[in-house]
Amino acid sequence: MIVLQAPLGLAALAALAVPLLIHLMPRTDRRIIAFAAMRFVSERDFPRRQWRLHEPLLLALRLLLIATVALLLAAPAWRGGGESPPPWVVVAAGIDAAAARAAVNAPNAEWRRLAAGFPPLDEPAPAAAVTPATVPVASLLRQLDADLPAATALTVVVPRILGGLDAERLQLGRPTQWRVLPAEAPIADLRTAAQPTAIAVRLDTAGMAEMPVVRALAAAWAAAGTPVALDIADSSKPLPEKPGWLIWLGGPVPAAVDAWLRRGGNALASRQAASGAAVLAEADGTAVLYERLPGRGRILSTASALTTDALPMLREPEFPQRLFALLAAPILPPDRAPAASVAPLQSHDRPAGPVRPLGNYLAMLIAALFLGERLLATRQRAAR
Repeated sequence: MIVLQAPLGLAALAALAVPLLIHLMPRTDRRIIAFAAMRFVSERDFPRRQWRLHEPLLLALRLLLIATVALLLAAPAWRGGGESPPPWVVVAAGIDAAAARAAVNAPNAEWRRLAAGFPPLDEPAPAAAVTPATVPVASLLRQLDADLPAATALTVVVPRILGGLDAERLQLGRPTQWRVLPAEAPIADLRTAAQPTAIAVRLDTAGMAEMPVVRALAAAWAAAGTPVALDIADSSKPLPEKPGWLIWLGGPVPAAVDAWLRRGGNALASRQAASGAAVLAEADGTAVLYERLPGRGRILSTASALTTDALPMLREPEFPQRLFALLAAPILPPDRAPAASVAPLQSHDRPAGPVRPLGNYLAMLIAALFLGERLLATRQRAAR
């Protein structure tokens, strides 16, 4: 079908009024010749002047010529349909292949992994795939969007917390189906992470109800091969001089703790105002744990108390390992967010098939119309 790539060019159709006005104007080459018998003709008997078109064939050629020029300015093109290529479904790290196929109904799709090179989904994942990808997810999606044909439909299957993002909102040049599954992105192995020997715990009166969870976390870390000692004290007790780990159960973080974090400490704090990047979420996408990077340190915070009633995620067996991996991971710029909140935008509409400009054909038609208009105008002028 024919599409207009610059539809504002059709505004030149307003020039169609010019030849119409020219052909409606009275003829200026006529002269009034007086003769003797005119004295017997009264003035009221003269016929009234009427508007009529002169030389209709020449007028039609001129109108067609102007309309063709306006169409040329609108940059028409022919968009071919053809056979649509098969859709692509890319699956991010942390998503089980069987779960992805069950969630997406695409029988003839090309299934790929969202990784460097976009390998087929059925191929065994390399050993490096169990750790966070070195190529950011945002960069992979932009590369895939640029490499795929314009008519290829794209579906992206991602876990509920997606990493590998950057500061710019993801924009793709095609409509993209964004499927979020209740899975987790890969995390580093607990035994290979940096292992502290002591964790300072500071709490207030309300924080006493959260101590069972803290002791359960320490026991889970010890069972996984990382024994730690808990330094439990009132929130008014000074923190260790050496930056380390802190579990803060004492309400809002005071300035002294903030300064301690900026020197390179890691902290887990409960009952804080929700701020920073979400790094853990429930199955429905509700953010549970937020990350903020003050200075050289890191603080992971929850908006509610650190209890199983307030945070059902604490009952999950893998939660201690996730929390440990987050605390022990290298401090990098925030690149994680709930996947439901970072669905890509469509930057512009791409044609659904190959586009062939029609400007050359219109230019030849304009030349032919102009030649015909000149020949006809010259012949009629000579006849007059």
